[in-house]
Amino acid sequence: VHEAMTDLTKLMASLVGVDGKILIPGVYDDVDPLTEKEASIYPTIDFDIEAYKKDTGVVGISDKLLKNTKEELLMSRWREPTLSL
Repeated sequence: VHEAMTDLTKLMASLVGVDGKILIPGVYDDVDPLTEKEASIYPTIDFDIEAYKKDTGVVGISDKLLKNTKEELLMSRWREPTLSL
């Protein structure tokens, strides 16, 4: 007997890579390239990545985020497409 939940789980897992990038063709086509001016803003933003880990419950589980720096994390949350199921 074929299990539909197994198929659905496999399908959902194929939509996003292990690095958090959405794998659906064309989803990034409308994202503007990062300009130097925009890139220079992210380091000046008051954001504590360790506090963010604690607030999101990462601390004590894996202690890791998909992004390694404050700038990468903010850009992925604010300027890149997201996929929620």
